[in-house]
Amino acid sequence: DLWQVPEFREYCRPFANPSNGPQPGLVLEFSTEIAVGKNFFGKPLSGLDHAFSPANYATKVRAFTAAFQNYDVDPAGSSPQLSTSPRFYLVPVGQDRQYCSDTEFPTMRTWDVVSQRLPVPYILNPESLGNYTYQLTMDGLDGSYAERIRFGDSRAFISDYGLSGTNDMTLSPLTPGWNSSSRLYGRSAWNTRWLLIIPGATLNADKEAGLKRFIDTVTDIKLYLETYSNQGM
Repeated sequence: DLWQVPEFREYCRPFANPSNGPQPGLVLEFSTEIAVGKNFFGKPLSGLDHAFSPANYATKVRAFTAAFQNYDVDPAGSSPQLSTSPRFYLVPVGQDRQYCSDTEFPTMRTWDVVSQRLPVPYILNPESLGNYTYQLTMDGLDGSYAERIRFGDSRAFISDYGLSGTNDMTLSPLTPGWNSSSRLYGRSAWNTRWLLIIPGATLNADKEAGLKRFIDTVTDIKLYLETYSNQGM
C-alpha cells in the first residue's frame, strides 16, 4: 500500500485520496554513482554498461523517461490486460552528489536538496500599509516557505509497442514518439537513493491483478536520462 510508504506521502503528489482505500504499487530502490571504473548504478563497469565521467564535476538531469520491456506480452497469445499508458514516479530521496569544480583531482561533495515552494506575495494596497499590525512575512504571502514541492508521475513507455523495427539502444528522451519529463531538471544524476514507484491503479482497474500481470510479463525497466554537464576549472 503506497499510503504506508513515508517517502510516497512526503515526496509524491498523490493520484488519489486516502479515503478511497489502499493503493497497491511497486517501490524499487536503487542508488547511482559517477566514478571511474563503475557503471551508473555503482557496480563494476562491464560490457554494454553505461557510465558518466568524473572528469565533469557536475552531471545534471535535463529530462528523463522510462520503458517497460515485454510489457503485457503473453506467449499464449491472450488479449492484453494492461493499460497502454502506465505511469511511474522517479523520485530522488537521498543526497545529491557531485565533484568540486576547482580541485586538482576529483573531490566529492554532498548536498541535501529540499525543493520548497516560493509563496506568491499578495498585492500591497493602501489599507495594508496603513494597518500597523500588518506583517509582510505572515499576511503578505500566499502560503509558507516550508511547503515541499512534490513530484508528479510520468508516463512510462512500452518497449516493442508502437516502436517496431527500432533498436532500443538508440532511443533517448529526444526520440520522436517519446514524451520525456523535465520534473528533475537541475538535479544531480548522482544520488545516494532513488525510488521508482509504479502504482497498480495506472495498470488496470483491478489494481492487484494489474500488478501481478506486470510482474509476470515485464522483464526489464529501462531508464533514459538526458543530461548536461559542467567540466569545472
